[in-house]
Amino acid sequence: MKKLLTYTAFAAMMLTACAPDEHEDINIAARPSASDISVDYKMLDSNKVQFNLLNTGCNPIWYFDDNTQSTVNGFIKQFPVAGTYTVEIKMYNHHGICDGSIVKEFSFDQSFLDFGERKKFDGTNLWTNEVEITKYYATTGDWKDITDQLSISQNKEIFTVDAPTANVEKWQTQVHLHSNISSSADKNYLFRVSMVANAKHDNVTIKLTDDADDKNFIFANEGKYKLKANKPETFEIIAKGVDAAKLNLVFDFGGQPEEFNVFIYDIVLAEYDGEIPEEKPEPVAVFEENPDGDILDDVASSWKTTTYHGDAGWGEMGDWTITPGGYNYTIHYTNASDGQWKAQFRLISQYLTEAGQKYDIRVKVKSDKDIPQATFKVVSVDEKNANFTDEGIRKDIDAGEVTEFVVNGISSENAMEITQREGDFDDGSGVQKGGLTILLDFGGNPANCTVEIFDIAIQKSK
Repeated sequence: MKKLLTYTAFAAMMLTACAPDEHEDINIAARPSASDISVDYKMLDSNKVQFNLLNTGCNPIWYFDDNTQSTVNGFIKQFPVAGTYTVEIKMYNHHGICDGSIVKEFSFDQSFLDFGERKKFDGTNLWTNEVEITKYYATTGDWKDITDQLSISQNKEIFTVDAPTANVEKWQTQVHLHSNISSSADKNYLFRVSMVANAKHDNVTIKLTDDADDKNFIFANEGKYKLKANKPETFEIIAKGVDAAKLNLVFDFGGQPEEFNVFIYDIVLAEYDGEIPEEKPEPVAVFEENPDGDILDDVASSWKTTTYHGDAGWGEMGDWTITPGGYNYTIHYTNASDGQWKAQFRLISQYLTEAGQKYDIRVKVKSDKDIPQATFKVVSVDEKNANFTDEGIRKDIDAGEVTEFVVNGISSENAMEITQREGDFDDGSGVQKGGLTILLDFGGNPANCTVEIFDIAIQKSK
């Protein structure tokens, strides 16, 4: 449907671009035919191709399988990653655009990773590419280990990762480069890496951590890196060092599509003499306080709740009690849980957010006992389709203290659009539907722990 709309819009643009008297002889029957399309494409150096339409009096429309297109005859496009590609071709003249199209296929046996001018580094690079490679690869759903299917090879500075099976979860496609490089807590470091993949990936994780303790890390930018299909990307960060005898560079591509291929190259790790750049503070949302909370109308009055409390084997303990109150909830856990996601509490609403509109969301939490690293996320009711806070916000909850979880200005840039999806509400047709969902996880809670959740606020950003 998307391509049909593109064709229609293009035809309308083409036919209305001329003045009425410019082509008075327009005859729809004289439009070109797709069966007559004749093309020639020349394979150039560096995995580049020149596309030429040979039909006299006609112009081409090239539709590439990475969702780009062009109307230039003689258009040149580069395909840096080895593989088979297709181009769909239509053509038009002043009478109109042809019905139908033809498709041509072409292949490259080798990837081309010299993308012209790279970002130069003139200092001393501590990274040597002399590493031990380990990996982890799991299937969706049951997390079955299929590491033997994950292929990782090294050719000098280039690491090639081939993941044939798609999965949906983070940490299901891990690559670890174990180095002999040490770091020091009294130094700052610059890290840089380039990557190019054959498919889009919006949730790549990169971590540089102590090989002996992955919680002792120089940085852990989880889910903040994005890759576009066949487009090289360079990621750079300056961070304070840690005391580590050996460093481990971790990449996670979990959630990748089928037949995913990515090249990792130009790794730089260097001591940095300057100051660490300060991150720009996020704008602070101001919530108007009132007895009902500053919440979008009719949201809190119709919250539905779900709760999960798991034991060490992820079995449901069912040992919690909950006191609901619209804008306030109290949960009591009888037994302790031993890790993240083992004490989940969800507030599911029927609210459907708007694309392009930014939102501020706040929840306050108070516990009678310490809870380490509680998690806050904003998701759609089915979670997989819209996850607006990536890995979530994690904070220690100190006994007796009020802890605020706040996100400011989340928008369509984070796919902030929720339509109705299957959930916990009956729309009259018997189909259960829901919308924006707040997820809190108190995994790691101690026994006989009481948690209060209150002052839930959702507002359109001002």
